[in-house]
Amino acid sequence: MSGWKFNMYQANTAEECCSICHHSIHDGCNGWLYMAEESFTPPCSIIHGFAGPNTDDDCPNGRPGIVFAKIKNSDNFGGPGPCAGSVRG
Repeated sequence: MSGWKFNMYQANTAEECCSICHHSIHDGCNGWLYMAEESFTPPCSIIHGFAGPNTDDDCPNGRPGIVFAKIKNSDNFGGPGPCAGSVRG
């Protein structure tokens, strides 16, 4: 996934990770992924600032299309952010 920027955040639930994406990302959240695992890595990954069409004040880099894939029996969760374009999955 060349070009995708992401940051990891400490979140206690998938809902909290989604909220970070929708309310706290200054250059526009494209999508989020919550993976609660026994790890030192923060469980919330936020993809942000990727270039796409339809730029505006809320999404200064636009709204690129994103793709999600769900693994069977996985306890991981993810979703589009306010700066996602078309979503496939």
